Amino acid sequence: MDVMFEPLELIDIPQIVDECKDEWINYSLCNVNDCVVRLAIIHGDFHWHKHEKEDEFFFVIDGKLLIELEYETVELHQKYEFGV
Repeated sequence: MDVMFEPLELIDIPQIVDECKDEWINYSLCNVNDCVVRLAIIHGDFHWHKHEKEDEFFFVIDGKLLIELEYETVELHQKYEFGV
């Protein structure tokens, strides 16, 4: 997973989103300790999958994200307004 940015390098998330032409894509932005910080841009459905040995953290920047688990659906919403 090649990361796009070095430590302390400014990451312009709105620019990355604006330049994206894909329905869904994952960008490996940077490393924090032993973790990779990734940005997912998703429009519409994304295939169901699971990670046996990995944890994931979701932070919704815009819109909402529905995560379908085996026995329930979790709905995450944008919590904060981000200005440019």
